[in-house]
Amino acid sequence: MSVIKYCVYGQGLLCVIALAFYFITALPEPSVQRNFSALVFAHRGYYEKAPENSLAAIQAAYDIGANAVEIDVMQSKDLVPVVIHDQDIRHTTLNEGLVSNLSADQLLAIPLKDRQTGAASTWHIPSLESAIKLAKNLNITLEIELKTEIHNHFAMAKAIQALFLKYDFYEQGFVSSFDPRLLYYVRSIEPNITTALGLLSHPPYSFVLNYIFQQPFFMDYLGVSIVEPEYTLATDPFIEYWQGQNKQINVWVINSQKKKQYLLQKGVSVTSDCILGSC
Repeated sequence: MSVIKYCVYGQGLLCVIALAFYFITALPEPSVQRNFSALVFAHRGYYEKAPENSLAAIQAAYDIGANAVEIDVMQSKDLVPVVIHDQDIRHTTLNEGLVSNLSADQLLAIPLKDRQTGAASTWHIPSLESAIKLAKNLNITLEIELKTEIHNHFAMAKAIQALFLKYDFYEQGFVSSFDPRLLYYVRSIEPNITTALGLLSHPPYSFVLNYIFQQPFFMDYLGVSIVEPEYTLATDPFIEYWQGQNKQINVWVINSQKKKQYLLQKGVSVTSDCILGSC
C-alpha cells in the first residue's frame, strides 16, 4: 500500500494507530472496473436549448449527438435526491427558498426558468430517478454529482443504491462529488457503484486536506476509480501520473474544441458547456 511510505516519517504510536485505522476502514477496490474514458459530458445537459439540469436539457444533449451528460444532485427536506445545482432555488427558478427546506413534492412542482426569456418554462425541477430513467431509455452515460450541501449522507447513499439497483445503472452511470464523505458512504453501502473525486485548483479547505485528497493512498482508501480535476490542474504530468495509478480522468470544464480533442486522444474524458465545437 502506498500509504506506508507516507508514514515512514511518522512518530511511533501515532503512526501505528493511523495505519491500523486506514487498513481497517479502507474500502476494497471495485470488483469490476468500468470504462468511462474519452467521453464528452454535456455540463448540466445542453442548457443552451433547455433549462440546466432539466430532463429537456438531457434530451437536447442526446438529440445533438452527446453520449454523456453531467447533472447535479441536492437533497430535499424529506431526503429525496433532486436534480438542481444550487442550494438556493432562485438561480434556476422564479421561486425562493432552500432545497433542504422544501419537500420533494414542493420542489418537483416548481417550474424552471427559461434561459432565453427569464420566464417560467414548461419544465420542472426533476427527481434524480426521472433523470436516471431518461438516461437509461436513451442509453447515455450519466455523471451524478452529489453537491457538498447534502445534509444526510447516509440517506443519500441509500437512495443512490436503490436507484442503481432498480434501473441496473452500474454500466451507464457513476457518482462524483467534491466531498469524499459522500463517496465513502456510497461505496460502503454499494461497492459496485463507480465513484469520482472532484479536485479544485483553489479549494475552500486547508492545504493539508488538499494535499491528502490528491494522494493515491486516499483515492485507494475511498475506492475511487475516476479523478476529476479542474482544468488548470490537468497538465500532461498530472494526466500521466494518474493514468499510471490506474485511474480514469474527467477534466472540467473544457470549452475549447482543440483542447477537448487533445484530451480525448489521451483517453481523458471532458465535461463541457459546448458539445458542438467551441464556445
